[in-house]
Amino acid sequence: MDYWYHRISHCSEVSYPLFDMDYLTFGLSEMALQYPKIVTENFSKTELRLMLEYTYRDRHTKKLFEKCKGVLKARTVPPISSFFNFIYEFKVGDKVMVPSYPENEYFVICEILEKVDLIKNLPIKNFADTKGNEITLEDDLLRRNYREFIDLGFFVKVKKLTKPIDGVLKGLLAKSGSLNKVGDQIEEFIQKNPI
Repeated sequence: MDYWYHRISHCSEVSYPLFDMDYLTFGLSEMALQYPKIVTENFSKTELRLMLEYTYRDRHTKKLFEKCKGVLKARTVPPISSFFNFIYEFKVGDKVMVPSYPENEYFVICEILEKVDLIKNLPIKNFADTKGNEITLEDDLLRRNYREFIDLGFFVKVKKLTKPIDGVLKGLLAKSGSLNKVGDQIEEFIQKNPI
């Protein structure tokens, strides 16, 4: 079993309602569309980096762009290690610390229940985002009000183990990654703050 830290601030108006329904998410919807075997086959970090760059690079300007269903805008590609960890390192039984957004004033610890999957396989087809907009799953993408796509391409089913806990480890939690070095503290948080 491993311990992880994972932010869900990307598309937070959708990722937090999904977390309330026990799903952790990750972006890169275009990767999920172009490489559906990414969750069933193993690729190296180098291969993932090349796939990311190929998927999001504009051939004329050599800049990375987000282009999906007619939308084109500059984007920052996430650190490859975060993507690699989410897709290949998260295992059933691992524990994940998820901070609140945007304040990071508290966090919740949850356990991974299933393998990571493509967003097109999300069992929830209709729900509302944090602003009350209708979110639907259509054409293998999440969409707001049936039009605007949401850049979430991957999800994993989780079970919350704690109630919200004050942000005790803020200094350690600069980015998504392994928390194995503080696994004992995480277990202590779980024991002291059960749901």
